[in-house]
Amino acid sequence: MPSKLKIAILGVGPIGSLISSALLQSRFDHELFLIDQPYRIGQLAQHGLLIGDAQAVLFPREQLIDSLLQLEHHPVDILCFCTKAYSLNTILPLLKNKISRSTLLISIQNGIDPENLISASFPDNPVARMVVNFAGGLEGENGKVLLNWFHPPNVIGLVNPGPADHQLEILIEALSKGGLTTEKVPGVEMKKKAFYKAILNSALSPLCALTDLTMSQAMGPSCRPLVAQILEEGLAVAHKLGFDYGPQALTQCLGYLDKGGDHYPSMWHDLEANRLSEIDFINGRIVELGRRFGVNVPHNYLLTALMVSKEIQAKTRLSEDMPAYLKMSQ
Repeated sequence: MPSKLKIAILGVGPIGSLISSALLQSRFDHELFLIDQPYRIGQLAQHGLLIGDAQAVLFPREQLIDSLLQLEHHPVDILCFCTKAYSLNTILPLLKNKISRSTLLISIQNGIDPENLISASFPDNPVARMVVNFAGGLEGENGKVLLNWFHPPNVIGLVNPGPADHQLEILIEALSKGGLTTEKVPGVEMKKKAFYKAILNSALSPLCALTDLTMSQAMGPSCRPLVAQILEEGLAVAHKLGFDYGPQALTQCLGYLDKGGDHYPSMWHDLEANRLSEIDFINGRIVELGRRFGVNVPHNYLLTALMVSKEIQAKTRLSEDMPAYLKMSQ
């Protein structure tokens, strides 16, 4: 393995931008490539990477990539997926024969089991999942990113075995030095923490998107009992999967969500911008798993159905693409 790693961030939205910024702030001695659609890459080429009030970081043009096809000419040691989880269905086929079998693939995405899709497409590669405990927003024509909140640490764990420990250690050290404290955990523990994060997202993301409430508003007295019921459904499904978060799990979840602040979650921004949301990977997966294990999840079902209906209405989802689990009676 070369002493200087080549690390690529695929998807330079809020999460990818903040990951990139942390790596740069750590002053790590490795090459960083940013990959996104032409509009975002053009933004980065013109204005640089803008995080809060920090000085813009300008990248050499050869480190800004606007097509996955270019990865053939830019072999990387670590590829971080910071895109929306649903985009994997489009991205993964395009990556076939474009990356080495030794490349460490890391899902830094929301939802339940997006890393499984990566692992299934690249069974010979080391694959990891990072669960982030921070959130940010993208604003303005210059693509400035704001860090809204961070509840450290982030965690990362390997899914596929492989000679990836060295790469992981370098990445974890750099992220932590750059202000995004990150810890390595066993794969099983990572899965448990990822499901917990999905339960938290399931309670507020679609609710805020559908009601136009910020997270702090949705945690007010009128919606708080509903939020608790959504959480209870997710925790019941988690129990069937063997994930035990302790007797105070519901109280802890509510306490965590109380810290969300007066911000809109990404799902709200998706609806506002007429983009597809990650509902299939969050509440939708809870509904799907609830059906599989005989857990009644009516509140998650309702939120998923309403979000899917909104997407069909906005023409970001075709009516024939309605998930199978929504076509069945609850």
